[in-house]
Amino acid sequence: MHEKVEQNEGQVRQFLAKSDEVSLPYSKDDSEFWHQLRTFLLGVADRELGAGFGGKLDASDIAQKSMLEIQSSLDNFRGKTNAEFRAWLTRIVERNVIDVGR
Repeated sequence: MHEKVEQNEGQVRQFLAKSDEVSLPYSKDDSEFWHQLRTFLLGVADRELGAGFGGKLDASDIAQKSMLEIQSSLDNFRGKTNAEFRAWLTRIVERNVIDVGR
């Protein structure tokens, strides 16, 4: 599974790196963006969960929780580059892994 997640994450990184400038907010109706974003979040969650949680948490649950948070707070993102956007997304997932793991 990790190989597939890494491959999908690479595709999402290419999608997010089309230019250095982020054109936000993305349309909330852009299904391709949300599909690729979910793939990216799954990859981050899978990596963050690793073996440290002993299979108690599911990357899909973390990704879903993160998606809901991102959808409600996307308008508040103040970064200007794709690197800042990826960092913002990653922090959301990391925080959700910690919260759910408590």
